[in-house]
Amino acid sequence: MSSSAKPEKRTWSYKTTIMREFGLTRAQIEKAIDEGLVRVQEVPNPHRKYGIAFLINREDVEKHLEEIKAFPKLTEEERELRKIYAERKRLRDKLETTCPICGQRVRALRDSEIFEEAFMGNVDLEAARRILLIAHVRHAHTGYERQIRRIRRLNVPYNVKLMMYEKAKRKFNRKAIKLLKKAKTDSPTAQVQGMKALEVHRLSNIKFKEKNISLKRFNGISVSGSKEKKMS
Repeated sequence: MSSSAKPEKRTWSYKTTIMREFGLTRAQIEKAIDEGLVRVQEVPNPHRKYGIAFLINREDVEKHLEEIKAFPKLTEEERELRKIYAERKRLRDKLETTCPICGQRVRALRDSEIFEEAFMGNVDLEAARRILLIAHVRHAHTGYERQIRRIRRLNVPYNVKLMMYEKAKRKFNRKAIKLLKKAKTDSPTAQVQGMKALEVHRLSNIKFKEKNISLKRFNGISVSGSKEKKMS
């Protein structure tokens, strides 16, 4: 082959390649196949032993590209799923809080049971947020993880281990709650709030005394308790 020869044009490409190169979505390609606009071949998947892959005719895609791009980018099912994902993300954002001990952001994990309960509306947001924070403190700031590792190493029946896990969880939950109460009391924010409260109390006492002095003077009584001479 001479150096001036053009490379052979590809006739067929994998569906994922077509999607990437032509800027199409899976829903648009599948709609084009259903409408008979593009030819498709089923072939063994090169990455999975027993899987299948699909080759799409490139010339068909190029010929009907504008028509294919006009198809909806998402199926009805995909649109509904996106709505659900968006709702779940909004809920995770609402449940996010900050640990007063380490300052770390606390978010519901993927397998969080309390998140699912909150999503179903079985638990209110404040209760769910508190449970997530307690769980974070239990794992990150107590000996709970160490205790769980010890239980795992024990040669006892599984149902016994489950009971031991639950007992450890209750025990370290109590410790986590105590730590949170102490952190809220000792935190700089709490200290500032305490100082502000004391200052408000001090100022209110001063105003109260000043008010009393003014009232006494209005009634003709001196601060020392003796009657003031009335002005003639």
